[in-house]
Amino acid sequence: QFRDLRSGITNAVKDPDLYSSLLAHVSGLWIIQGIGVHVGNLVRIVLVLLLATLLCISPEEHRQVLVNSAPAFCRRRVLQILDMCREALGSLLLGLAITSFGVGFLTWMGLLLLRCPLALSSGVLNGLLTFIPTVGPPIGILFPAVVALVDSRLLAWRALLLGICVHYVAKPILKPQVMRRYVTILPTTALLAQAGFGLLLGFPGALLALPFVAVWQVVL
Repeated sequence: QFRDLRSGITNAVKDPDLYSSLLAHVSGLWIIQGIGVHVGNLVRIVLVLLLATLLCISPEEHRQVLVNSAPAFCRRRVLQILDMCREALGSLLLGLAITSFGVGFLTWMGLLLLRCPLALSSGVLNGLLTFIPTVGPPIGILFPAVVALVDSRLLAWRALLLGICVHYVAKPILKPQVMRRYVTILPTTALLAQAGFGLLLGFPGALLALPFVAVWQVVL
């Protein structure tokens, strides 16, 4: 029986169709796993957007519910904390908006000097993508390069180099200076928060990391 089993395994290993069938099976599993990951991220994004929309529609009602849920002797303190959180989030949004404007302006001026088509649109897109961590900068870098590829390969490489310099050289210098004036979040704290929330919650976590840190500093 052992010899029959060994000969059967040997024949199966020598079968030329074995590896192709295994490869097709593994590829199918990878595709299913990839689809599941993307569907999960999409569901998280939809839930975050839905929650943000509901909070923006009726902020005072949610605020009153939160205040009423606290004990009576500390409701005044809860109101003060909520007001401080609103100011911190407003300052964070203002700092991000200034950084976004700076990135968009630098991209627009650089593409104008390079005589790249759709310079203004690329600048606006790069500025808006600054609000999206991790995924935003690569998209902002590739878009002008793809547009410039219609003209010439050399112009596409120049646009790509410009995007890398703006997002990974100028932006790390500009953003801490702006944030330091409006929000007291250390760059290391922001980086660790985005990395941690990104690992735990995916893209929505990375998007909500900085607002959570700003609110947490107020609560502490």
